Amino acid sequence: MISLKKYLYSGRAEGGNSAIRAVSLLIQGAGLHWINQNKTDFEGLRSDLTTLDDQLNPNTTEAELLAVVGEVIRVLETNSRRTSGKLNCQLTELQGIISTLASGMAKMVSGSETSLRKLHEIKSALGATDQIEDLRRIKINLAACLDSLGTEVDAQRKQSTLGIAALSEGALEFEKRRSLLQTKKLIDPITGLPTRVEAEIVLAQQAELDSPGVAVIFAVKRLKQVNTRFGYKTGDGLLERLATFLGSASPEDELYRWSGPALLSIIRRDVPFDKIRLDIRDLVASMPEYEVTIGNRTALIVTSVGWAAFSVAVPIARFVAQLDSFVNSQISE
Repeated sequence: MISLKKYLYSGRAEGGNSAIRAVSLLIQGAGLHWINQNKTDFEGLRSDLTTLDDQLNPNTTEAELLAVVGEVIRVLETNSRRTSGKLNCQLTELQGIISTLASGMAKMVSGSETSLRKLHEIKSALGATDQIEDLRRIKINLAACLDSLGTEVDAQRKQSTLGIAALSEGALEFEKRRSLLQTKKLIDPITGLPTRVEAEIVLAQQAELDSPGVAVIFAVKRLKQVNTRFGYKTGDGLLERLATFLGSASPEDELYRWSGPALLSIIRRDVPFDKIRLDIRDLVASMPEYEVTIGNRTALIVTSVGWAAFSVAVPIARFVAQLDSFVNSQISE
């Protein structure tokens, strides 16, 4: 609940602080009304916004206020990308499941031309579906069609074993489709790498093995300053360039987009830990400068990357917190 009390009774002579109060209200409103699609993402967003709101006070300068506004925009943009990606993945998964189910049922139906035609119509309609509301309508139509098929399926099952065989085939196809959808990776739009969600799944699996491997976390230092001075497009380009550089240097290792300015590499190679550290140190030291064109000027940005290597260990929650702690230490520098 947003409280206006501290603003209504804060004194009539503080008209100069109205912009600060307005920004604070907008930050609180964004935190309250953001879509709660994922509990962890939602709580993280609210925590980030609360931290930014706490930076505001009557002594906040105009430059500091603009910096806070820029950070709020970045936080909202990052969470919007993450939420949109997950919602699109869910929509694709629902489309695939309903399409597979409709195909399987259509193969089973042999006695009712009306039901068969209806199932084909539902399957065709899925191809033009890009909104969740349309998908709900198709699901309702499919449920009604399946209800009308109940009696027919029971009768056909008593008369022939062909229906059972077709059902088994449809079930196998459905399971195959479901497995493919479950293994479909979310991709970070900036770097083109699998996201942190995928990385945490792999880390959890890797930690249970006899040889758990090594995780190397990379954090671009002063990325916030680059975004402030040159714009977020330049900052995104810096992350993309780092991802390309690391990926081409060690293509056999798995590379992921972690959070904020960080990338994560999971190394499964049978190489001594000290050798991995030496290789990473030399690799980071050879990172070239980043040349950007801004208007009529060309600027060279020195890519400063902090990194740390850890043996993957359980409990995985504590290990992930260790990675986040390192990234935060690099941001605060």
